[in-house]
Amino acid sequence: GVRYLTVPDHASLDLSGDFTLEALVYPTADGVTGGILHKGATGVGGRYALGRGADNKFACVLNGAVALTSPGACPKDQWYYVAAARTGSSLKLYVNGVEVAAATYGTAIAPDANPLYLGLWNNTAAIFPGALDFVRIHARGLDGMEIAGRWAVDTVNLDDDMMELFAATTKYNDFGLLPTAEGLSRMAQALSDII
Repeated sequence: GVRYLTVPDHASLDLSGDFTLEALVYPTADGVTGGILHKGATGVGGRYALGRGADNKFACVLNGAVALTSPGACPKDQWYYVAAARTGSSLKLYVNGVEVAAATYGTAIAPDANPLYLGLWNNTAAIFPGALDFVRIHARGLDGMEIAGRWAVDTVNLDDDMMELFAATTKYNDFGLLPTAEGLSRMAQALSDII
């Protein structure tokens, strides 16, 4: 079955200025490259993307090139809140509400007519191994306090609510964790709430 979600192109998905990309992720394998979100053609780096590399580090890709990478590995079997935010030319990557990397990035992100992929990075060989939730794309750069606050709020109910959602929206088979129809529907609804 399909283990990623394809969202048709929409003008609101072209990021022309400040933005934030964020998601709660639960990787179930180490040493596997997997995408959280990817906007652009497959087979290339995409216009913008968040993912986790084979080195178990989170990365933000802009205009087809890695712009930021988390300095430390993030091992499997735990929830992570990952966010990349750009305000002006300041680009920051956060893991669990803490800024882990920063760079100057003033280059415009070119519009792209390709779909947005959730759970895929670059191609079907880079499907995220695990669960995704709370995937959001904002047309403004959240600041560090907002991002830290979102992580603090999310972790209050992470054990009960997230595990319930995780159980309700994924199933396990010989290939690993797969989103159920309900899980894909919830992801699509969450994305449509911000468009």
